Amino acid sequence: MLMKKNSHLHFFKVAFLLASCSFVACNLFNPTSSGDVPNNKEALVSEAYGAYRDAKYEDALENFDKALKKDSTLSEAYLGAVKAIMGIHDINVFTMIGEVRLAQKDQIPFMNLSGQELENYQTMIAKSLPYIRELIKRDTLTPPKNNKYLYSDKKITFSQIAAGYSIFEMAESLLKFRQTTMQFNLNISQNSETGKLSIDLEELYNSSLENPENLDLVNTSIAELQNDIQNFTQNILPSIEEFTDLSIFTGESSSESVTKEIEATTSEIQAQISFFLINDNMDNDGDGCIDEEIFDKKDNDGDGLVDEDLRLTLLDRLSLDSDSEEYYVITAITPDGKDHDMDKTVDSMPELTFAVKAEDRIESKNFLLQFANEKSFSNSDSLELKHNVASDTLKASIQYDLKWRKKNIGGCWVNYDEDMFDSWFNGRNEK
Repeated sequence: MLMKKNSHLHFFKVAFLLASCSFVACNLFNPTSSGDVPNNKEALVSEAYGAYRDAKYEDALENFDKALKKDSTLSEAYLGAVKAIMGIHDINVFTMIGEVRLAQKDQIPFMNLSGQELENYQTMIAKSLPYIRELIKRDTLTPPKNNKYLYSDKKITFSQIAAGYSIFEMAESLLKFRQTTMQFNLNISQNSETGKLSIDLEELYNSSLENPENLDLVNTSIAELQNDIQNFTQNILPSIEEFTDLSIFTGESSSESVTKEIEATTSEIQAQISFFLINDNMDNDGDGCIDEEIFDKKDNDGDGLVDEDLRLTLLDRLSLDSDSEEYYVITAITPDGKDHDMDKTVDSMPELTFAVKAEDRIESKNFLLQFANEKSFSNSDSLELKHNVASDTLKASIQYDLKWRKKNIGGCWVNYDEDMFDSWFNGRNEK
């Protein structure tokens, strides 16, 4: 549940103060007092906004920066600089909201950007966020009543920019993931009805058979995205949930809460993205099985997810035509030296064999491996539960013991003994 108390908002703001100052006009501990401000600072801001209205965005940004050098408390100049940067890159908050709302159409925000569009977005975000964060820090340091030392003139406050700020922060994480995985056309999508994620892995799979190092790049990117989203949902969203007004960026008032949409999108990504780590010899989706799926765009373990916790191994296919449905009917699975179902037998037949013969799979729509056909995934539709189990990594304070997992999850947990359960924690980041 997101926290709304003022004390938490204060905690969030104070956390920002510990960050290093941005490159923009950062004399945080030597602020300008009202007695020694040059007389032309207002003129610079006014001139800058005039240039902005005339779509002379480079001139506007230059004058906003000049004003901030004169007086680093000018909150309108920070906001103006952000607007000017967005103008330079031909991006506005409406287009960013449009990306957020792609989630309603089964697309994760920013995952469909072309290379040029991605570079443009990344540059805009990288230049804008230092101004926004600086404004937030200064607004935090300045008390609501008059004080000898003022770090912000309070004309623009945190509450006014909070909703827009959330879009910038979310975008930064997703754009970084898009950049590092773009060479594999690795796109995340989301089923709008079930909330389940899927990732197109075909190009990555094929390239990684020849160069397994590609997996390291993608796995690292997935782990970084999960950490970024976790930080965002835990440290930022709780403090901006109550702020929904985007008018400071758009010039139009709206009662719609874009932060609610951002919360929904990021929570689903956080809960499921680690499921798609590949060939890491770990149980990523909380079912006790290790790299149990094969790459066939089908559900091989009966948990309702496709190509999650994937193994990388050679496959023989019914067809060599990737456009054919029969391409995803596997006739043979090459052993890879792992115990996927944790029955203490490496490359056992149930791990390498389907429950239904190849010629019957398309008609029956049964692509389960034998080990999964023999088991009951009693909570296969509860992604949140599986995420919680997969994230239960602290040995000293286990939330879900082995007995509970066998009863409530089923899956491969039924094959575990206490020694195997103890080794399940090895290699995991304890939190």
